[in-house]
Amino acid sequence: MRKDLHEINRRAWKEATRAHNSHKADQARFLREGGSTLFPEELELPGAVRGKRLLHLQCNAGQDTLSLARLGASVTGVDISDEAIAFACRLSAESGIPATFHRADLYDWLDDAVQRGETFDIVFSSYGFLFARLKEMPGSPQDCGDDGRIIKYVASKFE
Repeated sequence: MRKDLHEINRRAWKEATRAHNSHKADQARFLREGGSTLFPEELELPGAVRGKRLLHLQCNAGQDTLSLARLGASVTGVDISDEAIAFACRLSAESGIPATFHRADLYDWLDDAVQRGETFDIVFSSYGFLFARLKEMPGSPQDCGDDGRIIKYVASKFE
């Protein structure tokens, strides 16, 4: 994909993140008190995540990422939006739920992760995955490991 389009996308998500989170109550308290932003189907798909290394692609502002981390996974979230990642880092700190967040173009980040030798047991993506083309992602699915899984959750009738 062209870099200029990625930059337009990044700027759009910066504004969308602000709008999406401007009207929500205390999200840190919600997560800290055991809340989850995941639908039952999203929780069921990865199975038991405790002790697993989980990569959350297009994690946006981190609510789903932290919901997975709260279940015991060691989670890394990657998103193109600087605003979303800054929000996710604050939410992690305020909720007391540890996770690692990276602001990056996911195609570049995955390439770099493969070069660094990073591995994950589970690669998870939900709504943002509609716009990512799996076959173009370096390092997946072939580098997910023998027992690894890629989970794509789409709550939509189109794909």
